Amino acid sequence: MAKISVQNIAQAIAGHTKGKLGGDLDVAVKETLNFLNKKKLLNRSDEILDAVGKIIDKEDGVVRIKVLSAKSLDGHEKKEIEDNIKQKYGAREIMSEYLEDKDLLGGMKIIVGDEILDTTYRNKLNQLATHLHNN
Repeated sequence: MAKISVQNIAQAIAGHTKGKLGGDLDVAVKETLNFLNKKKLLNRSDEILDAVGKIIDKEDGVVRIKVLSAKSLDGHEKKEIEDNIKQKYGAREIMSEYLEDKDLLGGMKIIVGDEILDTTYRNKLNQLATHLHNN
């Protein structure tokens, strides 16, 4: 018997609930929960919900980012980051989380899905050291 992937389940759930509101959405959610229970997949619900969220975000043009910086960023800096990410990923909306990381010497790390844009001083120093070592 073929295994159903989390991604396939997430796509089915997203399709089954798309455009539904109120009572129709309640019915769709109950059907989904019954299916997951029947297939003994409730223990993977967090993973499935995460995948459904990513599908919906992609359809809606939403990109989620996490920004780690050595110091707090002001509104202008945040807007500049979000505008750059919108342009790079063709997003309509950015959902952002900004965190201070006192272990960083300077610069920042921007996490977009599985991609990390690392402009930290430590990363730049490591790149310089590698370059000098190889020459």
